[in-house]
Amino acid sequence: MSTVLRSPIPKALDSFDAITCTLNDTGLKAADIDYVNAHATSTPAGDRSEAHAFRNTFTDVGATPRVSSTKGLTGHPLSMAGMMEAAFCALAIKEKLIPGNVHLQTPDEACDGLDLPRATLEEASQTVLTTSSGFGGSNDGLIFRQS
Repeated sequence: MSTVLRSPIPKALDSFDAITCTLNDTGLKAADIDYVNAHATSTPAGDRSEAHAFRNTFTDVGATPRVSSTKGLTGHPLSMAGMMEAAFCALAIKEKLIPGNVHLQTPDEACDGLDLPRATLEEASQTVLTTSSGFGGSNDGLIFRQS
């Protein structure tokens, strides 16, 4: 749980726990994920925290999913964010695309080791994770898998 209503835990333990629980619930491993749709609200504290969670989940075990956020395309739709991100993940699998990180110029050093495509890639993903987070430490993950 976050210690301040508006501030994430700096080392992202809450986001990491949410991703770990999502993987455990599905019986998947970090290496099974091809693409991650990050919640990425473009706040320095939030994005760094989420990057730490992704590095702890994926990079530290040698997994290298592509990571992007669709908020650069849509803005932040507030209470609809999780639903829209889930829809983008389903479409990414169906259309065999990985959305790029629109407007990303210089990634924060917290993102070192993450595969952050700038442009949309014509690339099939079998297994996609989307993450969502909210004020006060509410975090979740949802996995889509090609059948």
